[in-house]
Amino acid sequence: MDISFSSSLPSVPGALVVSVAEGGVLTPLTARFDRESDGAISRAVSLVKFSGKSGKLMELVAPREIEATRIVLAGIGKPSKFDSHVAEELGASIVKLLLTSGESAVSLMIDLPPAKAKERSGSKPPLSSAELVARIALGAVAHTGGVFPII
Repeated sequence: MDISFSSSLPSVPGALVVSVAEGGVLTPLTARFDRESDGAISRAVSLVKFSGKSGKLMELVAPREIEATRIVLAGIGKPSKFDSHVAEELGASIVKLLLTSGESAVSLMIDLPPAKAKERSGSKPPLSSAELVARIALGAVAHTGGVFPII
């Protein structure tokens, strides 16, 4: 299974992993895919009451507007509590779900919603994009013992 991290649309069909914050809040990238799919993601989140709690995952068949075989909604919890440890656990959870799925490619488009000033006071600084990618990849590789390539 090839895993890629991107801020642009996936170039190959496969699973698409996007993030949802606690309370079912769509992150900016997830909201973009929701608009492109005519609200399919937000309807699914609402219908099954997907909480977006840290570590929770939900699979959807990708609507035809999205070039993917499936969409995996990854709960990131409260953005103010999202740290390197949570990112690593997220990577491991995603791989655990998809490793036996038959997918040959996975695109992770994980982002965090903009934090409000009051949420940041007294909390750790947010992860940079590079650290977010590195920590998710570390969790994914650690879970599998490094048996698949990350591109």
